[in-house]
Amino acid sequence: MTEGKLKFVAPHFKVALCQKGTEEKLFSELEPWELINLRPETVLDLQDRLSEQFGISGKFLQDALEDYNIQTVGRGPLENAIGLENPMKYLSRRLATTHGRKQRVRYCAT
Repeated sequence: MTEGKLKFVAPHFKVALCQKGTEEKLFSELEPWELINLRPETVLDLQDRLSEQFGISGKFLQDALEDYNIQTVGRGPLENAIGLENPMKYLSRRLATTHGRKQRVRYCAT
């Protein structure tokens, strides 16, 4: 949010962090870990809050985020842009089976 079409909201737009009891923090100052661990309700409320606080339309927001959308730029470049040094590993269900037998797989960040 410090560049592009949304940079005008950077000094003002705060979000709640995932840890309960913490104060809100400027979205533009979130660390990568904080950014990828926002609560689902925080993420889902972003468009409504930006609309209410800054008069941003859904179309404007869609256009502003196009260059940062994971479907547009891909996972690798997005992770590099936000400084993730040890990105999450993703496993498909197919990888979690051995010789047709299902095995328990633990999912975690590395």
